[in-house]
Amino acid sequence: PTPAPAPAPAPAPARTGVRVGAAVFLHVDSSRVVEIQHRPSGEYEWARACASPCDTKVPLGDQYRVAGDGVRPSSSFLLSANAGDRVRLSVSSSSTTANGFGKAFLIGGGVVVVLGLASSDSSRGVLVGLGVVAVAVGGVLVLANLDTTYKQSVADAREPPRPTWRADANAPSSAALVLPIFRGTF
Repeated sequence: PTPAPAPAPAPAPARTGVRVGAAVFLHVDSSRVVEIQHRPSGEYEWARACASPCDTKVPLGDQYRVAGDGVRPSSSFLLSANAGDRVRLSVSSSSTTANGFGKAFLIGGGVVVVLGLASSDSSRGVLVGLGVVAVAVGGVLVLANLDTTYKQSVADAREPPRPTWRADANAPSSAALVLPIFRGTF
């Protein structure tokens, strides 16, 4: 008789000390819409958990990151909370577009500086000056958009969630405030 194969071991939880199925209520504060992505461990692909402001339950033991359209992804992180807690994630997102323009200005400005230094005519000073300005602008754009950052805080589980207000993208952007004083017909 051939021996029966050994049963497969049960999967381990993603993080020690976190019970399987444990969840927290996640709220995200961000100046622009960001996506919160999660995965059980580094062996899995990132999947969407929610979009800001989120306000939903998410698994406690998963890895998370902040990403989204035009947003440079953050580094991965774990939620520092206990099962049932309310976690507030304050996000400062950086732009992939601004970072790309910054890199282009750095490279282009560097090329212009080299061309200016190699030039022997009267345009030398102008080219070097323009190149230096482009490098400076590029450096500021890159440094300001290096990484999306976040800060976690845990609220009291009994504290009700605070409402999040978003500007209506379809609303007219006039400077005047319109108040409906009269209603009906006369």
